[in-house]
Amino acid sequence: MCNINIIYNKQKKVLNIVPELMNILSWNSFTSNPHGEGYLSLNGKFEFKKSENKLIFKTPSYFLATHQRFATSGLKDENGSHPHFSDGLYVLHNGIIYGKGNEKESDTEIFTKELGEEYKKNGGNCVEAIKTICKKTSGSFSILVYEEKTEKMYYFKDGSTKMFIVESEEWMVMSTSESNVIYAKTYLGIEDKVREFRDMELYDIFQDKYITKLEKDYTFYNSNKNSFLDYFCLDEKKKKGKKNKKDCVVCLTGGSYKVKCSHCKKYFHEFCADKVVYRGRNYCIDCIRFGFVVVSCKKCNKKLIKDDFDRLFDYMITSGVIDYDFTEAECLECVFSEYQTTE
Repeated sequence: MCNINIIYNKQKKVLNIVPELMNILSWNSFTSNPHGEGYLSLNGKFEFKKSENKLIFKTPSYFLATHQRFATSGLKDENGSHPHFSDGLYVLHNGIIYGKGNEKESDTEIFTKELGEEYKKNGGNCVEAIKTICKKTSGSFSILVYEEKTEKMYYFKDGSTKMFIVESEEWMVMSTSESNVIYAKTYLGIEDKVREFRDMELYDIFQDKYITKLEKDYTFYNSNKNSFLDYFCLDEKKKKGKKNKKDCVVCLTGGSYKVKCSHCKKYFHEFCADKVVYRGRNYCIDCIRFGFVVVSCKKCNKKLIKDDFDRLFDYMITSGVIDYDFTEAECLECVFSEYQTTE
């Protein structure tokens, strides 16, 4: 997945330390996300830039957000790098948005265009546009949106992606990399603890608070027949005509396949969606996470819930595991009781 790094001086002092620290954090991120870099900057005026190569940050600013890309769809060029923009909205995204993205356009490019359309439909209300589009968005994503008209910066996430934050009266540092936040905490002399952002709540960065909860429209789920991913492919199906049943349900392209979900019977590339193994069968993450397949705790035999799956998916990402055997999965209650017994 990609990386997002944010440094914000709450007193809006335009300082050299902002690009200096960002050069350190972004190098750490770019080594594992080498398909382009871009940034959003505020220093009395708004600036943005993107490139297919590594950037060096020199301009003093009070807010700087950078994105290091790992391409899962779209072209690996400057246009494919972030930020993407539409109708005065600028987007940095980490993760995968299901059902969007192909060989020419990434999932973020398509998402940004759709967000821009919702923004216009809602009369230029960015919060309402985000709330509307989140109802129709599935995946594992971490998204930063800058609204140029109001100069507001919003953040929201869902799924197994992480966003860490540490702050003081003067500074706020956010990153999808916990090690980057820990380094910045020491560099800036921040004493506060590192925290994580909550799922599906919209955060106003400059107000430094959650402003509203976001919801999904679950009426599109059909546990008997299809995966939730089906809904998000409908628009593409209409554009492309009849869809090949063996096309990847995430990127909508053909090619060689290694995985077929045993529940929804859909195909997907392993680089488009992580594979889950349970009782010797392969499943897509959505069928597991949204309860279409019942997974039981190895120890207590209790049905696993979303919090249990989020912990397991976090483990898969941090450990680089793409085919974790959920037959060995344990619920959080059993995991914590084991720690207490060991102590």
